[in-house]
Amino acid sequence: MEQYLQIAAIVVGLLNLPIAWFLWSLRKAFASKEEVATLRTKQELLAKQLEGVPSGGDIAKLQVQLAEIHGDHKALSATMEGMKDSMDGVKGSVQLISEHLLNAKVKG
Repeated sequence: MEQYLQIAAIVVGLLNLPIAWFLWSLRKAFASKEEVATLRTKQELLAKQLEGVPSGGDIAKLQVQLAEIHGDHKALSATMEGMKDSMDGVKGSVQLISEHLLNAKVKG
């Protein structure tokens, strides 16, 4: 009978080894409370930082506004070019008038 008890003790001991190894392995599969707290803190920090990041809709609005500004700039450039051409014409007329007046003053 003692032999059976010794064999049973050995069998139970051998069966406990895989169970112990399994339980030891499980501790690596789950996060500790400290790790969870650290991750929660990091997640909250990232959430606060993301509050200031523009959304896709904001970016789309900016693109539309930039396109409008680009169009306004092109129109303004065309207007300025037209004004330059007009000023060149006025400049020529002013020069002719100045020359005429200077010539008239010299002669008279």
